[in-house]
Amino acid sequence: MKKLEVSAGVLHNDHRQFLLTKRPQNKVYGGYWEFPGGKIEPGETPEAALVRELSEELGITVSECALWRTEVFSYPHALVTLYFFRVTKWKGTPEGREGQRLCWETLPASPEQPLAVAEPLLPANRPILAALFQL
Repeated sequence: MKKLEVSAGVLHNDHRQFLLTKRPQNKVYGGYWEFPGGKIEPGETPEAALVRELSEELGITVSECALWRTEVFSYPHALVTLYFFRVTKWKGTPEGREGQRLCWETLPASPEQPLAVAEPLLPANRPILAALFQL
């Protein structure tokens, strides 16, 4: 099975909202929502990949982030190791620079409730959604 490493950013604000992006239809799991980020390139650290990906995808400059959780998820196409970073400070306003939709989703009252806007959520991102309730 193919192995992939991915860095993802969990950007959230003081209003219990967090940023999600929608995967393009031409990609695996097209149309699903996810925390923004992307593949780690050879020789790149997870943090460097996050900074690069958020700059490329969202047009923001990360100024403060910390590795928060690491999850391994088995998809039919690959075994994916995801490094989730809490991004607490950035410069710029996030925008979909690659044509992807963005939304600031409000944390529901409980982890079992569906999201108001961003459904379906990529399966590997569900544990992160649940973890947001502990913040």
